Amino acid sequence: MRIAVIGAGFAGLATTYHLLNYSKAAVTVDIYDPQPIGQNASGISPGLLHPFPGKRAMTPWQGDAGLKATHKLLTIASKGANQSVIAAKGILRPAISEQQITDFQACAKAYPEETEWWDRKKCLEKISGLKLDEKDSGGLYIKKGLTIDVQSYLQGLWQECALLGTQIHSSGIIKVDELQKYDHVLFAVGHAVKQFKPLADLPITPVKGQILELSWPSDLLPLPCSLISSGYVVMSRDKQHCLIGTTHERDFTTADPQPEIAGPKIFE
Repeated sequence: MRIAVIGAGFAGLATTYHLLNYSKAAVTVDIYDPQPIGQNASGISPGLLHPFPGKRAMTPWQGDAGLKATHKLLTIASKGANQSVIAAKGILRPAISEQQITDFQACAKAYPEETEWWDRKKCLEKISGLKLDEKDSGGLYIKKGLTIDVQSYLQGLWQECALLGTQIHSSGIIKVDELQKYDHVLFAVGHAVKQFKPLADLPITPVKGQILELSWPSDLLPLPCSLISSGYVVMSRDKQHCLIGTTHERDFTTADPQPEIAGPKIFE
């Protein structure tokens, strides 16, 4: 059986690995992506991994199963990258409303092995320069939250896929006729799937996300963990830079970076 996977981001590489690993060479898988590994939308992800998302920090359906599967892929990618792909451990979610204070405290009480509530004093002691507007504010500290080195992860997982026999085709334009030779074609390209005529009418709305990379202020201690609030702040591994984001733009005219738009939207 021959399978084509369109897209070499998080979904495409993970799908390819599982297909090859579980089939034990019963299938061949080819990947198609015009961008080099790590240069697509997945490559600019902040790499934040934890089981308490959303404004109310509620655990998602099948969250535990998803985390276990992801941790296995982290181990596999670390092997392929010859280094750990985990950049930092622990995530702090500062509360920015009275409702979040209530929800985060309830989460810490319900999941004491995984989270804890940091009061204002502890948050300010741990995070240099942090500002908390609410009187009784604090933050939900997610003990097992991880920040992934996304570039290392994608490169490492690709190396493991390559060892299992997959090949990548980096042609700029994928011709539908070329895909006819495959028994199955799996699309993992997000909204770009609409570029393929048979799938052009799928009800998918593209959303543009931009992030900023900034030099870390020399008068502030580096963050001991990543921060997630209405946006996020993630330290680089060398502690000299940080990533902050992200925008959620539904009305845009170009997919190219536009810092003059990203800055005001992120800092508003």
